[in-house]
Amino acid sequence: MRFFIPIIAVFLIGTQESIAQEISSEESLRDRSRILKKVNPVSSETAEFSDFSELSASEDAEGFLALGYLWSAYQQNDQKNILSLLSRYNNLTGNFGYGTNLQYSFYNKGKKSSRVSIDIGSNKYDRRFESLQYLWDSEKDPSIDRYLPNTARFDVRNLETRTRHLRLQGQTSIGPHKFFLASSQEIIEEIEERLRLEFKMARPLFIEDSEVTFGESRKRKSFRKGPDSRTETVFGSGFILDFDQLKIRLGAVNRQWKRLRPGISTIQFEDRLNEGITLNVINQEEPVIEGNIAEQNLHQFDFLEIRFESKSTEDSDDVVYLDTNWSGNHSLFKIDLSFGSLFREKVRENFEVRRNFNGYDGSYRLSEVGRNEAEGPILGRDYELGYFPSENEIHAHFLSNESNYSFDTVSSQQDSLSQDYTSYERVFGIYSNATFTLGDWVFLSGLRNENTKIETFGFEVIAQDDGSIEVSPKAGFQDYSNTFPTFSASYRHSKSSTSNLSWQRTIARPDYYDLIPYRIISRTSDIVTAGNPFLKPTFFEAISASWTKQIPTGVSVSAKLTSIGINDFFYSVEDTIKSGPYVGFRSRSQSNGTNASIRGFDFSMSKTFSSNFFGKEKTNIRLVHEYRESDADTNLEYVLPTKLPEVARNKFRFSLEQSIGKFRWLLQIDHKDKSIDKYGPNLSTFEYLDDKMTSNARFVYNFDQNWEALIDFINFGKTRLNETIGADGRIGQTTVDCWQSRMKITRRW
Repeated sequence: MRFFIPIIAVFLIGTQESIAQEISSEESLRDRSRILKKVNPVSSETAEFSDFSELSASEDAEGFLALGYLWSAYQQNDQKNILSLLSRYNNLTGNFGYGTNLQYSFYNKGKKSSRVSIDIGSNKYDRRFESLQYLWDSEKDPSIDRYLPNTARFDVRNLETRTRHLRLQGQTSIGPHKFFLASSQEIIEEIEERLRLEFKMARPLFIEDSEVTFGESRKRKSFRKGPDSRTETVFGSGFILDFDQLKIRLGAVNRQWKRLRPGISTIQFEDRLNEGITLNVINQEEPVIEGNIAEQNLHQFDFLEIRFESKSTEDSDDVVYLDTNWSGNHSLFKIDLSFGSLFREKVRENFEVRRNFNGYDGSYRLSEVGRNEAEGPILGRDYELGYFPSENEIHAHFLSNESNYSFDTVSSQQDSLSQDYTSYERVFGIYSNATFTLGDWVFLSGLRNENTKIETFGFEVIAQDDGSIEVSPKAGFQDYSNTFPTFSASYRHSKSSTSNLSWQRTIARPDYYDLIPYRIISRTSDIVTAGNPFLKPTFFEAISASWTKQIPTGVSVSAKLTSIGINDFFYSVEDTIKSGPYVGFRSRSQSNGTNASIRGFDFSMSKTFSSNFFGKEKTNIRLVHEYRESDADTNLEYVLPTKLPEVARNKFRFSLEQSIGKFRWLLQIDHKDKSIDKYGPNLSTFEYLDDKMTSNARFVYNFDQNWEALIDFINFGKTRLNETIGADGRIGQTTVDCWQSRMKITRRW
């Protein structure tokens, strides 16, 4: 139960953290949209594509420079190094942001004390991302026995983010008893623009070692723009009754989370003639497309697609808890007992509507897939394409309001229907904890029992060879109970040295989407994509031993050994079905494995000392190292035997923090690396290495008690190496390097 109490308490209690704690708890600007995933209703404004005609010339130049880079790289002899070099991925980011925050609180002290605080803030960030990527064929060129790149891709992404938040907190004390109320709403709205240039080449041929000739190249352009709005509203209330040795806590928390994407629009096309084109979305609800395409040029496109996406996700999370705590003291020992219960209900409703307009060699169709409450769960509509020479526009509009199942591609059905679902999760639990202190020993034991009920609703779609589909609703249900014990023993060797041994059993339930009973069966591609409403939760049994030591010289050392056993872990399966009506089909779904294990070692050391080099300063140096490795095997019944990935992970952190009067500064370096060896069917081996380095520098100056200035510098670097041995033999490398900075001025009243 204590797990839920901080949800409320976090609104009411403020803490003073060191700079190092601030940096570890905060997110950098690059992750701002993920942190503030707390959000509000969408703007009703319709998004329109910007005119990229001014960008096109420079973007084309960048793309052709990429091709020139390929030509020069082909003159090398070492195939492995060439492919690693060709797949180089540069990500350059530009950031600009500003914002303002206001915090106000007041207190009333006495027999009946009260506290109220208000926090209001608004921020805006603009970011730009550019990337250059190379892709290559999946088969070797027989004339040279090599894998050769056949695609160069250049991406530009502009992201505008606006955030707002409002937090209200109140607390009243009557004697020892406390009553509290808290409410918060945080909003994030994003407008995204994307431009992609993709150059596809015919297979290049080697004439001599120093020359390369390419066949005809074609370029594909994609435009994408649309709003994305998310809102989170949290309301909590409760009270704490304090009767000396007995404390009673009762509270409730309600969380509502919504994400709306009313009009994400994508236009992409291949232009054989290399002529310019501008298409603007001028109406999101009843899609109308206008453009400068001449009628005689409509048939010059090898590919033309216009897509409208409308998505909505709503989550609610309600928690009610009751906790009682009793403490007792004796001359020889101390005992603390807790009993309580909780009820939690989580609901998610998710649906998506897509409108796709596709054209191949002059054949144009526009169709819609999604849910419409008035006309049934699945809606397919045909559109007609009209051309108006006098207005020089292309208009797409409804041809019929009657439901039918005319779709351009099976993939559009899969994407929409697999995202149309509802899920309910209800958990009721009771628990008890006991803490017993005897001399230098502290023993803690606990027992929690939970009952879980899960209901899910989705659709099954079967796509036939003739293009027709069959749609039927599906439902799933789970009901299970579990018991989770925990035990811990700590011993204080001296005032500066402590050791601990603990064991506990915990649970991780599947995500919403993994449990949805949707099933997409495509006879044209022989693929079955499905959710798994019978997916079991994963259980962890962890044992750990730790030791800490405080040395009088100001050095603190700690070490920890951890071993975790995992049962029924989640595993994403993509393999060949070997039994049932779909023998030979490729299957993609989540399943449970058998057993897995994680072993780890943690070590940290810190040193704090005072000096007088710059007057009077305090310095802290901290070093942290973590290591984890895991392995697992599975023996799934309906797919070919597969060995799961072996994972090793290292984490290293160095931080240096110093306070000099009113000035504080921090340098922190994080290095993480992860390697994965994955063994798939047909004796193929996939090796993966992910190496990340993050550096943070923070400078803070307090002019007085009310004014504070802060500057952050953040560098993020990442290298990713993929190598497949056996079936494909591909090699790929990704590198990212970017800088970000932030300045913040705070005035307190």
